[in-house]
Order: sequence, then structure tokens, then C-alpha cells
Amino acid sequence: MGINEFFDAIAKVVDRFAEEIGEELREKEPKIGRGPKVEPENSEKNSPKEAFFHPDFPKTG
Repeated sequence: MGINEFFDAIAKVVDRFAEEIGEELREKEPKIGRGPKVEPENSEKNSPKEAFFHPDFPKTG
């Protein structure tokens, strides 16, 4: 066995170990999601188009 074959074997063992640890961590990891969209009760008042429009503002031009 040459030195290159020896290091290749070590690299394969490390790769397998990393894959196993990664799988275990993914199994233990809690499922994270965005969840349902919750809008405030007064969402009509908070819309962006109404926030920038003011009826008393004089038009120019």
C-alpha cells in the first residue's frame, strides 16, 4: 500500500463519518418553516398604496 492509497482510504473513512453525522443531525434538527401567514386585523389601513397617498396633498403639474 502506497502513501497515496493510505490517504485515500483515510479520506473515504472521514467522508463516511461526516455523512453519518450529517444524517443524524438532520434527523434531530427540528423542522423549521414559515408557518401560516397572519395579518393584522387592520390590514386595510396598513397597505403601502394608502400609506403614501394623502387625499389633501395638492397635485403639481
